[in-house]
Amino acid sequence: MVSRALDEWEVDRKAEIRLARELAVKSPPELPAQSAANILLASYIRVCVAEFQAFCAALYGEAVESVRTVLDRAVSPALRDQLVNQLHTQTALARGNPTHDNLRRDFDRLGPDLRKRRLVAVGPATDADLAVLDDHLMKVRNDLVHGGERFPSVESADGESHLVTIADVDDWLRALGRIARTMDSVVGDDLSRPLGQRPW
Repeated sequence: MVSRALDEWEVDRKAEIRLARELAVKSPPELPAQSAANILLASYIRVCVAEFQAFCAALYGEAVESVRTVLDRAVSPALRDQLVNQLHTQTALARGNPTHDNLRRDFDRLGPDLRKRRLVAVGPATDADLAVLDDHLMKVRNDLVHGGERFPSVESADGESHLVTIADVDDWLRALGRIARTMDSVVGDDLSRPLGQRPW
């Protein structure tokens, strides 16, 4: 069984991403070809990041609610509410992109170990998938939001630089899917110890 957050990622969030991709593939003919392609591709990238960030926040929220059930049995309602509020306060995901550091910072508060070597060991995420978060997708997203006039470029495996393409973003989206499945598994496994059962 998977978390509600992962189920929503696989069904609802990916449906939103698919819509953005379809628009990126079909540029409106009334716009100049290159500017339309760039605008719609940029939108596809932003939607990928936003939906992945929403998945991460939903998984974190679901994990906090699982911890709340343990607190229900262990402490007074007032203390439980205070502790749960602390877990929701000042999260890195509320203020920043879903980078690996921000994910670790938030989930470390609950106990799950999201270090890169643990995520890769559990799989299906790979080192290359995790590099997508910090070295590719987030960099391109930040260039789009905070950058200048030029459309972002990325370095390919052969070391050559090229403008971001739909194929690049499609690859990144597949990596995000593997990361999402791995996070779901790791968080569920790590919370099962204090809960005495899997939270989902």
